[in-house]
Amino acid sequence: MHSVDVKSILIGGLLVALVLCLMGPATYPKTGYLGQYHIETNQDFAFVLDTITGQVWSAKANDKSGNYIDPNSSFSLPKNW
Repeated sequence: MHSVDVKSILIGGLLVALVLCLMGPATYPKTGYLGQYHIETNQDFAFVLDTITGQVWSAKANDKSGNYIDPNSSFSLPKNW
């Protein structure tokens, strides 16, 4: 019967852990900025904040008649990267 060498198991486990640690880091794609735009809302207003330039867009989110943000307003247009 073969005995298990504890030293070999320990070295093998450490090598596996090292490989997993080296494979872990990942980079984000370089398209735009991650988290550049933040959206906040409450019952009355909606805001979009560009964290790079500091520009803020706001719109009345809901009026008493139940109307929501106009899809044709400048608030709803795509923001430039």
